[in-house]
Amino acid sequence: MANYSTFKFKDINEIYGIKRSRIGSLINKTVTYSGGKFFIDGVTNPILQLFEGDTIKFDQADASNSTYTLRFSTSVDGTHTSGSEYTTGVTVNGTAGSAGAYTQIVVASGAPTLYYYTTSIANTGNIAYTPELFNSLSVTTTNRGVDNISSADYALFTEVFYSPTGYSFSIDSSTGNLIVTN
Repeated sequence: MANYSTFKFKDINEIYGIKRSRIGSLINKTVTYSGGKFFIDGVTNPILQLFEGDTIKFDQADASNSTYTLRFSTSVDGTHTSGSEYTTGVTVNGTAGSAGAYTQIVVASGAPTLYYYTTSIANTGNIAYTPELFNSLSVTTTNRGVDNISSADYALFTEVFYSPTGYSFSIDSSTGNLIVTN
């Protein structure tokens, strides 16, 4: 489904523009290291969902992380398989295993599927999916023929529905899809 939709009612000059978007969140994760594996929030090498627009802070202050800084790559096992480190939106602060140490990622729009790993030892991480998820819905109206939609925004509205009655709009919390009910 498009991120923008237009709804025009049959008997009146009213157009509603609907835009789905994502309001990012700050998410804190605690990282420890044991037996050649990362534990994130107590789970051994979990598959991660890093949603576009979110900022995820991986706290690596625990002493078990000493020399095992969490990194990201677009290749399985990162630099251990001739891949390269993914650095877009990534900040590494301090030394893993020391107070205040963390790796943080601001997940970019259109970010590729990532893999987390450590440069110290191979086979220590897992996959980190970066799906797009919408959690916000904004409605713009033409105000019965008096436009308050910019021409740039209006050009993005590609779907048009006609109805003599009103619509209700919501977002499916599990998929982020726009639901239009007549």
